[in-house]
Amino acid sequence: MAADKDNTTYSITGTTLGWREPSLMGKIITISPEDYVVFSHTGNTRAKDTQHYWQTRLLPTRDFDASNGGANITQIEGATYSYSTVTEPSRPGNTTQIFWVGAEVSGTAEAISYYGIAKLLADQVDYRSRQWKGGVERALVRAVETTGNTETARRMDGLLAAITTNASTNGNATLTETQYIEQLKAVWDNGPKARHVLTNGSLRLTIDKFDAQGATKWIQTTAKEVVNMVLIYQSTFGTVQNMLSRDLEDGNGTAELIAIDFSNFKKAWLRPVRMTKPAIDGDYLRTIVLGELTLEYADERAASKLTAIATGVI
Repeated sequence: MAADKDNTTYSITGTTLGWREPSLMGKIITISPEDYVVFSHTGNTRAKDTQHYWQTRLLPTRDFDASNGGANITQIEGATYSYSTVTEPSRPGNTTQIFWVGAEVSGTAEAISYYGIAKLLADQVDYRSRQWKGGVERALVRAVETTGNTETARRMDGLLAAITTNASTNGNATLTETQYIEQLKAVWDNGPKARHVLTNGSLRLTIDKFDAQGATKWIQTTAKEVVNMVLIYQSTFGTVQNMLSRDLEDGNGTAELIAIDFSNFKKAWLRPVRMTKPAIDGDYLRTIVLGELTLEYADERAASKLTAIATGVI
């Protein structure tokens, strides 16, 4: 005899809900972006003090007869030797910034079993480590130097503050392909070649539509894919890779672009990142993730920045 559908109960309600096994995935999904483009592409070196300095010296202007603003090195036959004065290096510097985050759980919480994790402290240390790296990434881009005191933490100059020679504003105008190329030229004019261009999402959409300079987009039709991005841009002033940075401004009229040769920029570590376990004086477990570093820019002219760009996206 067939069951009477009208008299069949398909749901369990009331106090019996606690009897049902929940449908719960055995892992924790961390919902957060993990892009660390500057942290990943800058090299590493050591700092020896909270004020970190390095030495730079510009080559003399290319010239042979003083017609280009340089020295006359063309000599007549039989001339008496002459000598140039010593050219001393300049000494730019930056301030180290302390970054630390802490994780703490009680002894009981550590002993309890959880869905998706083996140990609570290890899970929280991993979680806070990602927070630490994201904070360092943003400082490497946006921090403004302050020497600090007992009330104010020291801060470094990040990329945006460090780039002063090749710095321009777009006056709330839309980025053109010509302006994009001019940023690459600004770096080349001072010696290096930009290898990467950093923007946030909305400005990248503008770059993906570049075609006014006769550019060719190569599409592999056999893959049956629509490709609508400019990942590599080949210009007269070098080949660059366009990369996304979540820490550059993205608003309409406030968007920012950085063209850079990362080989001239490094993370200078006074205290390399480490995990320490503070002394225990209670029923809990603690871990600190700590590091102290600054941005070393051997030649800030190896990068250019364009700010106040309109994206058309509000």
